[in-house]
Amino acid sequence: MVIILLLVFIGIALKMLIKFTDRAERLEVRAVLDSIQTSLLTEVSEHLMDDKLAQLQFMDGSNPMRLLKQAPPNYIGELGSKDKLPEKGQWYFSYDQQALVYLIKQESGVLALEGKLGQSEHENNGALKFKLKFKYADNNGNQQFEPGIDTPQGLELSPANDQG
Repeated sequence: MVIILLLVFIGIALKMLIKFTDRAERLEVRAVLDSIQTSLLTEVSEHLMDDKLAQLQFMDGSNPMRLLKQAPPNYIGELGSKDKLPEKGQWYFSYDQQALVYLIKQESGVLALEGKLGQSEHENNGALKFKLKFKYADNNGNQQFEPGIDTPQGLELSPANDQG
């Protein structure tokens, strides 16, 4: 009887530990994304004050980690398709996909936020992917930014998928 109670207690403790690690990873990912969003707002504000909002177009598809004063300790840098993939729980910028990538450690935790953070692990092989996008009002409808015609609106970090 004591062994059964001990096993039940261990099972409950393991479930609690898994929930704790899931929550910690979720909060860590959210903190990095919030830092990037804050840096994006600062960058857009500086360009707006200098009346150079259109110059943000050149940041489309660039590495948003470059905007941070200090990258998170689990960011390993910029990688190409021939580079070895990092371990789970690390961030990197993919040159080929022009996307910031986070490799999920605890799939059940971060994926609970997939609607807000990125695509599902089935679509992105256990990764959350984000692209830095230049936003503008396409006044002439040609789907290409043209200074003086289209209205620049800023930068946005958006969930990415494998197609684009």
